[in-house]
Amino acid sequence: MEPTCRKLIELITEQKLGYQNLKELSSQKRQALIAGDLEKLASLTEKEEALILQLGKLENQRQECFLELAAKGGFDETATLQEALPFLPAVCQVQLKELQADFAVLIEKLSQLNEENMSLLEQSLQFVNFTAEALSEQSKPVYDAEQQIKMEQLRNLLDKKV
Repeated sequence: MEPTCRKLIELITEQKLGYQNLKELSSQKRQALIAGDLEKLASLTEKEEALILQLGKLENQRQECFLELAAKGGFDETATLQEALPFLPAVCQVQLKELQADFAVLIEKLSQLNEENMSLLEQSLQFVNFTAEALSEQSKPVYDAEQQIKMEQLRNLLDKKV
């Protein structure tokens, strides 16, 4: 059972590193959003997507390892790590408790960064909408039908770009 437990520790440690990288990418995305650097934002988003796929694979491996531990340790396979700890070797319990605490802090920071990024994105979108509306209002024609058609085409062009 101890080798399986050690494998679980390795997998969770790898996941922790992946989430630390994800947190760093989120921090960089925040800076790109503030700077309005769309190219960097797109690049960071691609890296983030690749990392999320990698983390998904690690999560599947972790779940398989946990199921194996549940079968060997005699605890419910739907148990949380906290509930499973008493069934695991004492050597592993300490490391898993530390990893669990580190993970909780990391996930909290990542959630906070993601909320801030979402807020920045919403503000940017509101600004773009406001600017598009302001440009559209300024361009309203006061003359004939032909001029109105040209303004309508300009408005449609702005809508497509937005």
